[in-house]
Amino acid sequence: MAAAASEAGVAASGLRLRRVLLGFFLLWSLANVPALRHAWWHQDDFCQDFSGIAVAHNLGMGRPGQFLVAARLALEDKGRRPAANIALRLFQGGLHALAATLLAGVLYQRTRRPATLLAGLPFLLSPFAVEPTLWRSGLGYGLSAVASLYALRIMAVRRVLASALIVAAMLTQPLAAFAGFAAWGLVASLSILDEGAGSWRRLRAEAAALGIGYGAGVAAALALSATQDIAWRSRLDLAPDWAERLRVLVRANTVFLDQSFLDQWFAVHWLHAVFPLLGLAPVVFFTLRGGRARTAGAAAVLACQLVLPYAPIRPVSESDLPSRLFYLAPLLHCGAWALADHVWRERPLLRRLAAGLLLALGFGYATVTWTIAPVWAEVYQADLRLLRGLEAEARASHAESLFVCAQDVSANPNPYGIDFRGGPVRLSAFLTEWAAEGILEWHSTLPVTRDDELRGDCCLHCDRTRSPTFHAMRLEEGPVYCGCAP
Repeated sequence: MAAAASEAGVAASGLRLRRVLLGFFLLWSLANVPALRHAWWHQDDFCQDFSGIAVAHNLGMGRPGQFLVAARLALEDKGRRPAANIALRLFQGGLHALAATLLAGVLYQRTRRPATLLAGLPFLLSPFAVEPTLWRSGLGYGLSAVASLYALRIMAVRRVLASALIVAAMLTQPLAAFAGFAAWGLVASLSILDEGAGSWRRLRAEAAALGIGYGAGVAAALALSATQDIAWRSRLDLAPDWAERLRVLVRANTVFLDQSFLDQWFAVHWLHAVFPLLGLAPVVFFTLRGGRARTAGAAAVLACQLVLPYAPIRPVSESDLPSRLFYLAPLLHCGAWALADHVWRERPLLRRLAAGLLLALGFGYATVTWTIAPVWAEVYQADLRLLRGLEAEARASHAESLFVCAQDVSANPNPYGIDFRGGPVRLSAFLTEWAAEGILEWHSTLPVTRDDELRGDCCLHCDRTRSPTFHAMRLEEGPVYCGCAP
């Protein structure tokens, strides 16, 4: 009977969430309009395929779900179908909006207050989501987040299906797959706020069920990774120094809250940095009025958002912190507002203050996203102009084929002098070996040099003439025109 009632509640709230999904998708689309008007591709998009190298790479990382990205990119026929590119990018944004809606939905299931649905806004509009939602190769982030959040939503009534969805999410994009566990932390925080110690038994059972699903996902990913040579599974190597991993975790939170590209926008950066304190404000408020253990416990559970969004990078030795790593980090802001709003539900003035701060943060995020989103399209167009120039020079020198040698370390991450408008650096596709190969295959009107000896000669010439700008030459040893990335 209880399970039937719970399932009916899920269905009923699902009907209400359709309007939220539509609203969230429209908000995301408005914030990203400058990047949605044109077809464009960037770096990793050019190397998503079913070649032996790509298969070994994705299986070695334990994420076969990434092949869905390659399948979707195949619909664009190597850049020959720009309308498909725009449509699929909108689909990707729809997945992100759905993830934000599911997040808001699981919180609403706990509070049954319509205002709680606004808690999805920081995650929806976060500038850190620009890469995962706009890069075509970032499709796996939205897929994994939606699968894990839907699993959390149905965990009480369809546990087997929920566990299967979590495993599938882990096999697609492990970082985003932890959206479900991180969202459960927010729900747990609200549960402790309302029920106190009485909620612990239920929360332990839920945590155990989620732990089984995520444990199975990790085991499946490691088993798949073990089928590949050591060189392909190096990114899953466990870190020997756990103290160093703790420092990486601290650094990740520091970068997210205070040292990211957001510091180019003073007002937004300031609000972004202090917004999580909104979750602690009720604790202080009730402590001054005589103590409130439940609120303190809820705030303590909320603090798990300093760990869960980064859980996949904790055990592995790789320590790179790209912007897309912070895809789930804004859940800290979502939970802080949901907690404060729920505590202050009987205090209209404080609730309006919290709502005002939330809307200001959302507007600030949208402004930053609008500003930085279109630059990838500009980099893509600059890459095409460079390629057409190289082709013209190659034909003038009577070369029969073309090759561009990318350096191991770029001497100039912004070779075109593009104004990144305060956002993260967008590398040219010619600055990495795999992307340079891909863009030539996609867009070059000249044959791409396949001779390994000629390629080696080209890179040797590039090493001798290294500079912070692109340059090119006709090789004397063969009919190939050699381009050198900075």
